[in-house]
Amino acid sequence: MSSAVHVSADGTISTGEQAWQAAAITPDGFEPCPLRLVGQEHALLAGRQVPVVDLVAATLARMAGEAARIAGVAVQQSRLAVPASWGPVRCTWLRRAARRAGLGEVSLVAAPVAVAEHLLASGHSFPVGSYLAVCDIGGGAEVTVLRRGSAGFEVLSTLTDQDAGGLQIDELLAASLDGRPGGTDAGVAAGVRWQLLAAARAAKATVSTQAAVTVQRPAPYPPMVVTAGQVETLAGPVLQRAGRLVLDAVAAAELAVDQVSVVLAGGGAAMPAAARAVGEVVGREPLVTGEPGVAAVRGAAAAVGPAAVGPDQAMPDIGPPVPPFRRFVALAVPAAASLALFVDFAAIKARAGGRDNEVYRYRDYSPGVGGFGPGDFHYKINWGELAIAGSLAVVACLCAAALLASVLPVNAGMRTPSGSDGVQMGGGLLASLVIGLAGAGLYAVGAAGYIAAPAAPFLKWAIVPLLPLAVVVAVAAIAVARWGRRPAVGWHVWLRFPISSVIAATAGMLLVHYTFWHWTDTPLIETAARFGGLLIGVGAALALAQPLPYRVVVAAPLGAATALLTSPDSTGVLGVIYVLAVTVWWAQRLWQLAYRPPAAWQPPR
Repeated sequence: MSSAVHVSADGTISTGEQAWQAAAITPDGFEPCPLRLVGQEHALLAGRQVPVVDLVAATLARMAGEAARIAGVAVQQSRLAVPASWGPVRCTWLRRAARRAGLGEVSLVAAPVAVAEHLLASGHSFPVGSYLAVCDIGGGAEVTVLRRGSAGFEVLSTLTDQDAGGLQIDELLAASLDGRPGGTDAGVAAGVRWQLLAAARAAKATVSTQAAVTVQRPAPYPPMVVTAGQVETLAGPVLQRAGRLVLDAVAAAELAVDQVSVVLAGGGAAMPAAARAVGEVVGREPLVTGEPGVAAVRGAAAAVGPAAVGPDQAMPDIGPPVPPFRRFVALAVPAAASLALFVDFAAIKARAGGRDNEVYRYRDYSPGVGGFGPGDFHYKINWGELAIAGSLAVVACLCAAALLASVLPVNAGMRTPSGSDGVQMGGGLLASLVIGLAGAGLYAVGAAGYIAAPAAPFLKWAIVPLLPLAVVVAVAAIAVARWGRRPAVGWHVWLRFPISSVIAATAGMLLVHYTFWHWTDTPLIETAARFGGLLIGVGAALALAQPLPYRVVVAAPLGAATALLTSPDSTGVLGVIYVLAVTVWWAQRLWQLAYRPPAAWQPPR
């Protein structure tokens, strides 16, 4: 979102793209970069004196409203990434604007420090004692030289140049779109100038990912094709100026450029020409952060540890926050489903009623010392039901991993170098996994004791199918602790298993188990059993895929296959299929954390 604002004749302030659109009609009320006015009390817009703090607060208020809409609750605490060159006066001013915008308690994080923290959390290594030059190319350019110490990053020098960033490139490109001598400042109405500048911004963003774009210029100008080469030619001198700023900042820190790792961040760093131009000046290719426009924001989210609290409150030293009550539904549903399946499984003794004709055809054990044969089992055993009950017990415990991590003791040794709570969260995952496996084992031992049968086959079906799942979760826990990463959607959403999958699989297995006692009675019973198998396949598909079209594509063949497989002798196969689907779901969690940008995936519904 652009930070531009527009003040109408009645004093209404619009922001972002709406401000750019209004600039074409009433250009005297437009301000493309309100933060450049910091230090002034008022700005003359639309013929009135408007407090500058209100202009910045309008953009922040829109952010607060959007955050509240997505999260469902009002913003209570916030963090803002600010230039390292800002002093106490500007920081106090920005806090006042943020509070006026409804951002609650505000904490400020130096943007270059946040970028460095983001790189650490992303797996980059900067040993203690190493130096880092963060070149933040936004509207202007700011270069900050950092030294990594044992307690964090220390600012050694910082320099700014307002003419070495994106705003200057936009001005040059807008002048080329005008095409008349003197550019956009010579004889061009203010409204047309803003329209050309908006077209330049859009063209610059587009040619970062494609070779050319057709720009619709304001009348009477015809459309114009802008190529990536044209933009790079215009941007080259500006970006080289940013490169020289890097050299100046390194020299100000009394260092040589070969002692410093150069990093590009900010929206301007997304231009392919940025790394080349800066690299030509400093003598080597700089490192460009992933999604450079939001690198400082993501770093700020993890750089300062727990969220800020009021001045009269103590800072809690905890990692993952305790979830609100409504999130316990995500824990309660798989837990209740697991218990229901276990009770139904153990009820085979009561259902058989001692009838010898209800004999399960058991093939894994042979008669002899310590074993038993087909005639020794007087109950039909639904091994698949026991396997799914055990898997849902583990799922329920893993959904509570963030809750468990929040009550684990925390000390300095439990945090990663980036200061995140990854070690604490990894411990919560491992503890939840152990508790879940112990619950599955208790199911096996309890059922065997109630039925008065050897525990070995029960433990085999309750634990062995869960071993691949246990391995995947353990690897995820180690990765979380080692990387120190946090998913952008939060731990509770990242851990939330699809409730629809749990309900479908549980209902299907209960239906299949009921038909055990009436399998040969009527064709209707067999049809009901196969429908139960279909539901188990659908439940597995709901875990394997997330977008609705993909779920439909996967559910159709998988549901048909499980329906055809359904019989009294194949419930173990059905159970294993569902447990494997749960394992794949967890493998997806690990994959997303390792290889995808945190905001590039959506949580299951």
